[in-house]
Amino acid sequence: MSHTSKMIWTAVGVVVVVVALMFIIGGAYMYTRNSSNSENRQSANVTAPPLSVTSGPGTLPTGTNTSNSALKTDLSAIDSQLSGLNTDNANVDQSLNDQPVTQSSI
Repeated sequence: MSHTSKMIWTAVGVVVVVVALMFIIGGAYMYTRNSSNSENRQSANVTAPPLSVTSGPGTLPTGTNTSNSALKTDLSAIDSQLSGLNTDNANVDQSLNDQPVTQSSI
């Protein structure tokens, strides 16, 4: 092997070693950076309001009774369920229009 080819292979070897060291040092830096950020994270305690459970769809108070009084009772139950739906819809609209909270950086 000539002197020039030895120098070229030595330079290539040095470049490969330097690139490998950069990957190792960069990986170690990213690993320690990510693990230190996970220790600083705070968890929020979020509680949801209790859900009211009503009779499911297709279930009416009078069952299959088709008398006029039973139909009036069923219509009253449907009206109250629709009123509850309107309340739920208003709550969803309010939550969509919620204003953002200013957060401080850690």
